[in-house]
Amino acid sequence: MTATRLLVLGVVHGLGRAHGYQVRRELLSWRADAWAKVAP
Repeated sequence: MTATRLLVLGVVHGLGRAHGYQVRRELLSWRADAWAKVAP
């Protein structure tokens, strides 16, 4: 499993049911694009 998938699964687990836009917003608030090299 890739790091990107683990990040997304972690967000969904934390938020419960989540829309893709919610997942994106959460990852951007973590600044995951900088440290995990995940592009929105």
